[in-house]
Amino acid sequence: MFDPEVDAVRIAATSRQGFFRCGRGFTYEGEIVGVDAFTEEQWEIILDDLNLRVTPAGELPETEAQARFDVIWGAIQILPAEGFQKNGKPRLEDLNAVLSDDIDGPIDAGERDAIWDQMTKGGFEAPKPPD
Repeated sequence: MFDPEVDAVRIAATSRQGFFRCGRGFTYEGEIVGVDAFTEEQWEIILDDLNLRVTPAGELPETEAQARFDVIWGAIQILPAEGFQKNGKPRLEDLNAVLSDDIDGPIDAGERDAIWDQMTKGGFEAPKPPD
């Protein structure tokens, strides 16, 4: 799962409120955790969870701007189909409602569009409404 030379990673919640997973609470600032702290099954859960960021322990914590970007990116990924406009972009009011407790201040169209452009260049598409 991890490179044999890696003995610890930093795990941080994407929400300022923190996040609880696999029997443990994680703060927004993050904490260093030994790779032996969880079972392989628990690591799979943690690594797949959009509410957590896992980075090498030696890396400095993300900047506020990068953390904000990551939180918005994750929120867009969980919006339901009705949370998107006809042009495919996320509705600001729906996105801000999801993000209300997770970031400082609402996002505007420019910030949303910059993140949306990167997501769509990577292949992300708005979910299709049910038939």
